[in-house]
Amino acid sequence: MGIQDIESRLLSIKQQLKQLSRLDKDYSLFGAERWKYNFRRFSEQEVNGIEKQYNLDSHNNRHTWQ
Repeated sequence: MGIQDIESRLLSIKQQLKQLSRLDKDYSLFGAERWKYNFRRFSEQEVNGIEKQYNLDSHNNRHTWQ
């Protein structure tokens, strides 16, 4: 899967989540009562901590998506 495929899938997921947030006004689906369809970007330090915690290494596969 190439970077364009990943970016296309990411865009599709973002659009679907926007639509779902408009439809799910009561935040009753998929645990939305906790996260309310809000996302934030992780800092480099947070990503490193998650990688260490779960023994992952994505340094060769990191990309910046908007």
